[in-house]
Amino acid sequence: MQTKNKITNLDKKIQEYLNLRKKMEKDLDEFFFFRDRAYFFANAIINESVPNLPQREKEVLIKEIFSKRRGRERISDARKLCMYCVARLVPYECRFARLAILGEIFQRDHSTILYAVDEIRKNKHPQWESRKRLVEKIFNQYLEKEIAKQGKL
Repeated sequence: MQTKNKITNLDKKIQEYLNLRKKMEKDLDEFFFFRDRAYFFANAIINESVPNLPQREKEVLIKEIFSKRRGRERISDARKLCMYCVARLVPYECRFARLAILGEIFQRDHSTILYAVDEIRKNKHPQWESRKRLVEKIFNQYLEKEIAKQGKL
C-alpha cells in the first residue's frame, strides 16, 4: 500500500513537472514571437523617422530602443511607439498577462509599457498625432506582410 502511494505521488510530481515545462515552452514561444515583432517595428520606425541615416547608425538606434538606458527624447519616443505597436498585437483580454513579456523585451517594468501605450492612446505629447499616423502606416505594412506570408503557406 505504501509503495503504491509513493508511485502515485511520483506520478503526480512528474505530471506537474510536464505541465510546468509545457507552460515554460509556451511562454518562451510568446517571448520570441513578440521579440521578433518588436524588432520589426523598431526597424520600421527608425527607417521612417530618419530615412537618410546610414545603416550602421540605424542599427545603433535600434539597439538603444531595447537597451536599459533612458536615452535621448528621440530614442524614448521611438521606444514608446514600438511598445505601442507590439502591445496592439496582444488581445485585450490577456493584455495584462503579456505586459511582463513585453517588459522583458524592452528591459522595462510592465507598468512602463502600460504607461507608454496609454500615453500614445491619449495623445499627451503635442507631436503624437503625426507619430500616430506613422504607427498606423507601419502597422498596416506589418499586417500586409503577415497576410502575404499566410497566403504563401
